Amino acid sequence: MLRTGVLFALLPLVAAAADLSGRWEGVAQVPGAPQALVLDLAGGIGSVTLPGRRVSGAPLRELALGANGLRASLAAAIPSLGGAGAPPAIALERQPDGRLAGQLTLAGLSAPVSLRRTGDAQVQPAPASGAISAALAGTWRGRYQLDGVPREVTLKLQAGPPGPGRVDLLIVGKRANPVPVDRVEQGPVYLVLESSDFGLSIEGRVVGADRIEATLLQGPIEVSFVLTRSTGAGS
Repeated sequence: MLRTGVLFALLPLVAAAADLSGRWEGVAQVPGAPQALVLDLAGGIGSVTLPGRRVSGAPLRELALGANGLRASLAAAIPSLGGAGAPPAIALERQPDGRLAGQLTLAGLSAPVSLRRTGDAQVQPAPASGAISAALAGTWRGRYQLDGVPREVTLKLQAGPPGPGRVDLLIVGKRANPVPVDRVEQGPVYLVLESSDFGLSIEGRVVGADRIEATLLQGPIEVSFVLTRSTGAGS
């Protein structure tokens, strides 16, 4: 039964974390809606698959592996744009029969989870991020409406080299939401930004030097807007 509570005590972290490597499958016993859950753990990283939510291979954030258990954030698998409170999380401990059992927490509530090892891990590596060109670098601003609430978008692009450059994305509605961007893909006339933490992407068509025709995608949400280059103070 769902209940308000706190995750059990943090697990001691030791070098034997590799003992948990593999694919673990089971169910989170959410009342009235059991959720199939798959964890893949290998080499100190992990991913989660939630078939019922059509989530496959989302990275485990803040993953802490111990000899007999783990804890991790599921923010990349169950994102919330501007959601309040702690992100969804999982904490599991190895049982005498070899299972991993513990709690899934979401919105202050928790549900029991039980997983069994079913084979080798199939961790999906994070997609590579490309470079940002000097021609696209700068500050871009746009605006769209969602559920009657206007959202102001500020996108700051900083070119390399070295490395892929830097992206700062801020969406302001009822509150300010800095959106971490972990993948950038730029072509001659397009730009793609992805945030696995928010389950959000922005696909843009570059029109000239000062305009990007963009589409924001997040779950069932799809909204179009225009980003224009900002030349004022603060750019």
